[in-house]
Amino acid sequence: MHDYLAARNRPIGIILLSILHLAGGLLLFAILVAVYLLSHDDKLQEALDSVGIPLPMLLAGIGFLGLLGVASGIGMLRGKKWGWYLGSFWYAYAIIRNAAALITVYGLSAEIAAAETARGPGFYYFKFSMRIFISALILLYFFKANVRAYFGLQQTPLWKPVAVELAASLGIAVAASLGAGMLQ
Repeated sequence: MHDYLAARNRPIGIILLSILHLAGGLLLFAILVAVYLLSHDDKLQEALDSVGIPLPMLLAGIGFLGLLGVASGIGMLRGKKWGWYLGSFWYAYAIIRNAAALITVYGLSAEIAAAETARGPGFYYFKFSMRIFISALILLYFFKANVRAYFGLQQTPLWKPVAVELAASLGIAVAASLGAGMLQ
């Protein structure tokens, strides 16, 4: 009975986000397979070495995001509380990832400016800032009354899930940075 009611009261934004999460997760799994199949290619290894990303970390990151996308898409479509948590975590994690990218751009701004490309550091500041802004707007959408009601989370205090999701995202980012450093 719950699934019928959930389908009838499902916000249109959740339907769209669910489809995007499912499609994105499946695409990431396809990319994961392609990168794995190309993992013995010297050019791929050279490219990864030049940016300091160990292949196992890349594969783990792609797999994590693919699994998160598929699971959150399914959970959101079904109106499950865990779907809300995974879906909103996706955007909290995106905010942290893009903030880390902004810090990286700042640290590499001289190298980016000196590179023989038309895109300077300003392009990347704008790109990652816009990603943070869009992710923040979508994260806020998860806290709308009708969205929280659809997932049965009307009584959950707003600050707790945000604090947990941002802390978990920060923890993953730090662990990934430390792991990448140890694998090199």
